[in-house]
Amino acid sequence: KNVQAIKQTTRLELYKRLHRAKDFIDSCYAKEISLADLANVCLLNKSYLLRQFKKYFKMTPGQYVILKRVEAARQLLEKKSDRSVSDICLQVGYSDLSSFSRLFKKHYKYSPEKYQHSFIKKDHTISIV
Repeated sequence: KNVQAIKQTTRLELYKRLHRAKDFIDSCYAKEISLADLANVCLLNKSYLLRQFKKYFKMTPGQYVILKRVEAARQLLEKKSDRSVSDICLQVGYSDLSSFSRLFKKHYKYSPEKYQHSFIKKDHTISIV
């Protein structure tokens, strides 16, 4: 219903293609994904893909990639491990630690370091009690 097209078959096909683009991002978020790559995957024009993706998912493909990356980073930071924030930054697809930290803080209100330390403290508190 959210996909706007006159014919039912067109709506269904557009729905499938948009979800193909989203699934591609879900599986490859740590790699560099261009709009052209995404358009090739779902067989849509870049401009049309951008407009329709934003209408349907309420964000651009680029914003969705960022969301997937910071969510993946959050999950990695919550795991009990000795991995550094720099390693996690690289694993989720960022090469610049400062831009990653800024995006993470924008989404979760804490720097990645503070977020990670808060879970380390919780793990110690739980094991002591």
